[in-house]
Amino acid sequence: MRLGFRLSPGGMTRGEIDLYADERELERLRRTVRRELATHPGQEALAREIGISRIVLRRFLAFSIPRPAHAQKIREWAEDRPPVWVPFGAVLLATAVRDLSADERARARQELARVLADGFVRASHPLPAWLEEEASVEGVAAPALH
Repeated sequence: MRLGFRLSPGGMTRGEIDLYADERELERLRRTVRRELATHPGQEALAREIGISRIVLRRFLAFSIPRPAHAQKIREWAEDRPPVWVPFGAVLLATAVRDLSADERARARQELARVLADGFVRASHPLPAWLEEEASVEGVAAPALH
């Protein structure tokens, strides 16, 4: 199926399309780093392998937007890794909170995911795996949704 986007007025702007593409790329890179970190000895070793500091890696995983030079190093490192599936919903969440401060971005993203998860529960639909992951805190299950 081919998706077409109508450019303004009343449609998406070229800037919005570019922003979506940028967020999709960052999400792909974050998921690649997380997958590698799950089997890697630790953040310090992985950061060294990528060519960035542990703090840059930690902030990137906490949804901070890396400087262009750091993003390029992560991108080059990720080229040799197997492809990662990036759920459309995760990209939408990332895009929705992009303009918030780094400190607020992760919290708002998780809160939005929990609201969405609550809607799935109320509709008696099983949660998609990506949404369950988004709605939980690193390794800790989200509170029961009513």
